[in-house]
Amino acid sequence: MYVHIGNDELLKSEDIIAILDVETLRQSRNNLRIINLLKDQNSDVKSVVLIKKGEKIEERFSIISTTTIKSRIEQF
Repeated sequence: MYVHIGNDELLKSEDIIAILDVETLRQSRNNLRIINLLKDQNSDVKSVVLIKKGEKIEERFSIISTTTIKSRIEQF
């Protein structure tokens, strides 16, 4: 199954590792790498989706909230 995460991007649900809330990420210094990547993104970013691509873990930025993405995954 594919999940639409905004920005005209579809992800395979089995590739999704985690869906992280941007505001929660900003509260911890342990997340500096992702926070630095956020600076280059649109200020409307609400969530970060971590996906597995082969042996690598990549991040995708979304303007859709974590709750909405989660509910889209659970629909099927």
